Amino acid sequence: MQTLNLILIRHGRTDHNLGLRLTGWGDPDLDERGREQAQAMAEKVTGQYKVDALYASSLQRARQTAGFISEKTGLVPVIKEDLRELNFGEVEGMTIPEIRNTYPDLFANWRSFDEPEFAWPGGETKMVFHTRVDRAIWEVIQAEAGVHHNVAIVAHGGSLAGFICELITGQPYRWRDYLLDNCEYYVVEVQFETLPITRENSLLKVAYTGRIVPLAADK
Repeated sequence: MQTLNLILIRHGRTDHNLGLRLTGWGDPDLDERGREQAQAMAEKVTGQYKVDALYASSLQRARQTAGFISEKTGLVPVIKEDLRELNFGEVEGMTIPEIRNTYPDLFANWRSFDEPEFAWPGGETKMVFHTRVDRAIWEVIQAEAGVHHNVAIVAHGGSLAGFICELITGQPYRWRDYLLDNCEYYVVEVQFETLPITRENSLLKVAYTGRIVPLAADK
């Protein structure tokens, strides 16, 4: 049995995170605290694992976070567009309290554990979002299995939480229960015997979970 370790890392903090603003395809930089988090995370991850390959979402908060791993390893991150966060459409950049007050019915549907076809006006559905992220991560698995042992992927809170939630519960829509804080990470062991790797001939197991936190607005 061979093992591929996926190290799934949420990006460092941005001023949008600090201000409780929904940030999907918006593209803020890391703030000062976010850069500190990314530096500390890179030291921890590269101290524990020999990172063989590095992937990142195309959004700059993820690319900037991955850059700190690059400094430690010399790896150039492979950019995958489909690792991006949910497209929030017209509510992009609004604060959670603003959205709750302006779109109370839509807010309730967004918070629902079901409603896979829900989308904010001008945004993408939950189903489309989680399907593209799942596909992107599986593309990494299939490219790296049997080639490298430890692969880091830097992406987003909802992206990674949905993938982990589906592994654990069988569906991705309770993702808030699995949300990581900035620069925390999961490790998923992908165990396989034969190549090419498929969902049918492999076993994915969550081997390490970072501190799980609720949305700040829920505290």
